[in-house]
Amino acid sequence: MNHLDMEQLEDLIELGSETIKNLVKSLEDNFNDKIEILPSLFVDDIDGFKREVHSLKGQFLNLGFKACGSICVKLETLSADNADIAKEDLAQLRLIFNESKSEISEYLKGQ
Repeated sequence: MNHLDMEQLEDLIELGSETIKNLVKSLEDNFNDKIEILPSLFVDDIDGFKREVHSLKGQFLNLGFKACGSICVKLETLSADNADIAKEDLAQLRLIFNESKSEISEYLKGQ
């Protein structure tokens, strides 16, 4: 169940555990804001949806959340007639994000 890019985390650990925790908290705040608007954005503004997902993807990958980044790659490719797939993928993204946060917390305990 490793959703993280361990090489990326090893590079980031040089910043210190507290800095990583703060970055993850910032990502969590941003994610929580965006995950609420993404379903309606998908329906109302598919290009805006893709921009927001692209932004999240970059944040995820920068912090080593590779599984979340992979889901975002998939979401970026959806067309407006894929609402059911988007809904499922967004639910999966929320689940994987929470699991990834737990994994990073465990990783940081060992540092």
